[in-house]
Amino acid sequence: MDKLYVVDLMNLLTRHYYGGPSQPIRLKNITNTIIDLLDRKPRYLVVADESNSSFRKKLSKAYKANRPERNDELVELKKQFDAVLTALNIRTVSLPGLEADDVIGSIVKSDMARALDTYIISQDKDFMQLVSDNTRLMKSRPVHQYEILGPNEVKEKLGCPPDLVVDAMALAGDRSDGIAGLPGVGMATAAKLVTKLGDIKNIYRNIHSDVIAPKLREKLIKHQQSVVLDYKLVKIITTASLPISIKDIEVDYNYLKSRDAAIKLQALGLMEAAAKLVTGLRGIYN
Repeated sequence: MDKLYVVDLMNLLTRHYYGGPSQPIRLKNITNTIIDLLDRKPRYLVVADESNSSFRKKLSKAYKANRPERNDELVELKKQFDAVLTALNIRTVSLPGLEADDVIGSIVKSDMARALDTYIISQDKDFMQLVSDNTRLMKSRPVHQYEILGPNEVKEKLGCPPDLVVDAMALAGDRSDGIAGLPGVGMATAAKLVTKLGDIKNIYRNIHSDVIAPKLREKLIKHQQSVVLDYKLVKIITTASLPISIKDIEVDYNYLKSRDAAIKLQALGLMEAAAKLVTGLRGIYN
């Protein structure tokens, strides 16, 4: 089965920005990551970016309010990386009012991805809700290695299957994103509850069940509106209309093996990547 790689742009960018000592090294490392992904022979590859606004911030002022603004170096690094993607003829997609998560969710759940082995390249645990038999999460590990998370791995890590991850996360919250969750309830408790009773709607239908401890029931009743809001903040959109077709994101390996692609990378100061592009990808995919 053909493979589709969907890359979370800002997650990749920020990881290398904070992990690199200087801009040239950061750009080199990010570019090498993309080259390494291409070496794994995906037939399709697309990069998801965020828009300047998010509907979630209109729902909640606290949502990602603690995130620092992008500094000038990070903005410049993104511009440079955009130029790399253009040089490699790799498509970037963003949608007004939506985050990269929603772009990725809409791609992996689209008709064009249905018959593909799809991999989301990101460190973000929120994507565990999208994992299925044909969609996996690829989390980077040292030396160009990846941890692949399928349904079984998600259940092992979080304590619930992918289709209940949104419900568990809404109950547990995510402090890094300004999502409160229920006071004093962590992921372990939330996962156990959804595993026993199902999604949030079913939990509230069975709010007086003996499965729910009295103190937890009290919290659920008191914070019901907050839980419903947190669910909306956590849930990734999967039905957005996409401005691409499957042909738009097919990797052109003949172009990548040509001197044209290498010359464009050389012009960006990426000599090592240019050399690897020609020697490492030659004949890799027909």
